[in-house]
Amino acid sequence: MAPPDQQPPQQGEVIKLDLPDVMAASPTSVAPKSWLEYIGTIQMSGVLLVICGLASYFFRDWRATQPTIQDARTLLGCAPNVMNCGEAGKLLETFTQLQNGHTQKFKDIFQLIVLSGLVPLFTLLAGYVFGRKESQSG
Repeated sequence: MAPPDQQPPQQGEVIKLDLPDVMAASPTSVAPKSWLEYIGTIQMSGVLLVICGLASYFFRDWRATQPTIQDARTLLGCAPNVMNCGEAGKLLETFTQLQNGHTQKFKDIFQLIVLSGLVPLFTLLAGYVFGRKESQSG
C-alpha cells in the first residue's frame, strides 16, 4: 500500500519498501479467534512437541547404540587385539546384519509410536479445530 501522500505505483514500476511499511500493512494480531481454536492450538502444540521430542530421542538413541565393527568381531569370537580375524567377507556380512537389525528395530518402534499414533492424532486435532472453523464460516 502506498502512503496517503504518494501516488500508487504504475504497473511495472519498482517500489522500495521499508520494514515499517510492511509492518503497517500486515495484521497486528495472530491470536486465535475462538475458544475452540485457542484450546486446539495448545493441544496441537503439545502433541507436536511430543512428536519432535520423541523423534529427537529415537535418533540420538539409534546413533548412540549402533553396532560397531568391534561388536561384529566380538560376535565372531575374535580377540580384541588381533588384526586378522579370519575371512573379511564374513566379518563384513556380520557387521551389515547387525547394522540392519538395529536400524530395523528402531524404525519399527518409531513407526508404531510416532507415525501410527501421534501424527494421526495431530492431524485429527488440526482437522477438527480448523475444519470446524471453516465449516461454520462457509
